[in-house]
Amino acid sequence: KRDNIATHHLYQAWDPVPSLSPATTGKRLCFHEKLLLQINTEREIGDMDYKLGQVSIHSIWLGNNITPLREEEWGEDEEDENDLLAPSSPPTSPINTRKHRAGVDIHSCSQFLLELYSQWILPSNPSKRTPVILISEVVRSVSLNCYSDKVVAEPVSRLLESTLRSTHMPSRIGALHGILYILECDLLDETAKQLIPIISEYLLSNLRGVAHCVNIHNQQHILVMCAAAFYLIENYPLDVGPEFSAGIIQMCGVMVSGSDESTPSIIYHCVLRGLERLLLSEQLSRLDSESLVKLSVDRVNVQSPHRAMAALGLMLTCMYTGKEKISPSRTTDANPAAPDSESVIVAMERVSVLFDR
Repeated sequence: KRDNIATHHLYQAWDPVPSLSPATTGKRLCFHEKLLLQINTEREIGDMDYKLGQVSIHSIWLGNNITPLREEEWGEDEEDENDLLAPSSPPTSPINTRKHRAGVDIHSCSQFLLELYSQWILPSNPSKRTPVILISEVVRSVSLNCYSDKVVAEPVSRLLESTLRSTHMPSRIGALHGILYILECDLLDETAKQLIPIISEYLLSNLRGVAHCVNIHNQQHILVMCAAAFYLIENYPLDVGPEFSAGIIQMCGVMVSGSDESTPSIIYHCVLRGLERLLLSEQLSRLDSESLVKLSVDRVNVQSPHRAMAALGLMLTCMYTGKEKISPSRTTDANPAAPDSESVIVAMERVSVLFDR
């Protein structure tokens, strides 16, 4: 569905120089994803430090001497699965190494961990409380694996759901990462859709409460909430609905419209990058897209050059995607190739904003 490029993980090397394709009829910025679509929105551009949720699948393959199968080898690999049942000599090739390691009883290991974690999260003796740091690490370790077994995924989902109601902030941040993993694995659509109403309500209520004062709230919590909100709108637009998208965009506008003191720079850039991604994904309504045009024009005129440049990127994305040219009051032109007067006026306004700045 997404060519195995999950937007929450850094699966590919980040290219700091985006390539913009030539402007042609009916085409978008095909290579703009180099900058926007392959890096986490909660991460600061240029910051390549290791963080939660940044495990590269290629590094895992390298560390375990595993070579991914080419597409033409998939069928051959399936035909040879019965070889695992027969004893053989120690594996020599990377492919055989992977098959040999696949003989581990993953289900039993996962069941053991779930039972152990349940004892820690829900102790039988109320007087014996589990340290909060252990609960936090449990949630993080649960979020490290995309379960393909529905029997295992359901209790994991319930664990993440209950952790979102915790008063321990690191546990809630870990639960958000875990939910992002489940939403991205593309293997558990039913389980993911069960989590969507829960996470949607959580994001709306929490972002609404901190949008006006993000500087006094946990910064990492806000970043991961924004990343989850953008991911839901981009990949599950029908499940979250237009009300969720409109509410998130409204709160994003509040956050980026604040002063430099009230909105930290990393949150400001995270929100603008996420809004650019939503424009490129073409999942926004006309009204939401037009509100982003107004927001970008307003932010281009701020005094801070760094924030103005970030807003300029959003404005240029609006212009390239052509979203700002669509208005509910406009009628379809018989000759779509000929620009109408409203389009010309809009373009002149954008140019005048740039020159005034």
